[in-house]
Amino acid sequence: MEGAHVTLVDYSEKALENSRLAFQQANCDGTFVLSDIRRLQAPNNQYDLTWNAGVIEHFTFDEKVTILKEMVV
Repeated sequence: MEGAHVTLVDYSEKALENSRLAFQQANCDGTFVLSDIRRLQAPNNQYDLTWNAGVIEHFTFDEKVTILKEMVV
């Protein structure tokens, strides 16, 4: 992803460490944030694109609404 700045968020330090290693092996830079996505304190309009995989289905409806609002604002 040339020219992109990537931020990864996970509540698992082990998952972030695996991501750091993968980024290093691919010679890519990134920011790795240890956080619960239900309580993420990112400034509004911080990101051009947000994406999650295998995450949102594990939350209640109300938590999903909170997470999705954070992703799009």
